[in-house]
Amino acid sequence: MTTATASVPTLPQFDDITVARLQRLQTQLAESDFDALVCCGFENIQYATGYRSAPGVNRRAQRMAAIVTSNTVLLVGGTAESAPAIAGGFAPDRYIPYGTFFFDSIVDDHPALQTAPQQASLGSAVAYAARLICSAGVVGVDNEDCSIEVRDALVNALPEASFRNASGWLQSVRSIKLPGEVDRLRHAARLAENGVTAAIEAARPGVTENELAAIVARTMSEGGAIPKFITLTTGVRSALADEFSTDAVVREGDLLRFDIGCDYDGYRSDIGRTAVIGEPTALQSDRYAAILAGELREIEIAAPGVPAAQLFNEAIETVEAAGVIKPYRRQHAGHGIGQQIYEGFRVASDETHVLEVGNVLCVETPYYVLGWGGMMVEDTLVITEDGCESLTISTRDLRVVS
Repeated sequence: MTTATASVPTLPQFDDITVARLQRLQTQLAESDFDALVCCGFENIQYATGYRSAPGVNRRAQRMAAIVTSNTVLLVGGTAESAPAIAGGFAPDRYIPYGTFFFDSIVDDHPALQTAPQQASLGSAVAYAARLICSAGVVGVDNEDCSIEVRDALVNALPEASFRNASGWLQSVRSIKLPGEVDRLRHAARLAENGVTAAIEAARPGVTENELAAIVARTMSEGGAIPKFITLTTGVRSALADEFSTDAVVREGDLLRFDIGCDYDGYRSDIGRTAVIGEPTALQSDRYAAILAGELREIEIAAPGVPAAQLFNEAIETVEAAGVIKPYRRQHAGHGIGQQIYEGFRVASDETHVLEVGNVLCVETPYYVLGWGGMMVEDTLVITEDGCESLTISTRDLRVVS
């Protein structure tokens, strides 16, 4: 069976979303109990400044910080990152560099050479930046990603200030997606779908998991994305959640499970699909129909004001009602998504979050039976005024590879 490739939408200009994100953050900050924010996590720094650190993508230890007030933002980072940050549009006089690095230039007044005075370390640079734009009041700190060095530097630099954890507050701001963010999430989802579709079209007995995974990766890369995870497993290996692909050979009758995600311009995708090589058995068909019904129930009821826990409970009940998977046991049936794969809230029985307009989430109902196989279906939704819109558009049916 041949499935049409999902179309990839045209995206707005990068600068538009940079300005819009900062405006939202500063508006929310002005209405909060905080007088200033210190963003330490990679995603929060990108949200506040628009700068996406290449070293930050690969090394999670804190290397940068953003100091934000209701009318100002300063970016603290290594001297080596001053040139890419400024080339990306960040103002030179608002970049506070630290550490030793050398750039030569064909002109004496290159913008990357016009930054604020260079500081010795990340801590001293954060202290310098904080003193420039705040001296007292309540400072919200992104504690989840704040290093001891930065925390100590802030306390010493601002003795008149009080400090509170702002990590949860920042997550709540980011959980309401702007239109430009939804565009990027839709784009990332379509690229992942295209990768799955291309791999299914190439699937046949004798091909390996790795060969199909390479097709997925290439398809996403050609669309401008960075592949982040490709779980593509077949046969009894399809029951191995979050497993790397191997040279295992696809065989007639095998289930082929896809759990795929990429990063486009800092926004993530996470989709799940299942195929079968040849005609499915009755058990394969019945079990897949049950988990699909559970996921479709989540999509049906997802709307503003609906508790995330309700999506979970009704998904579980719907799967079990089919009678072929009972009990159906899951720790969650979805999660928020954005700049991170798991962002903000989960779709789980103990989750307190209530869905709001602008939330983007994945809904999923995987099923794994060791020694038999695994299957899943996962889609991305944005909550709208009158319900939800699916950002994924490819068929959710069990795909039959003939």
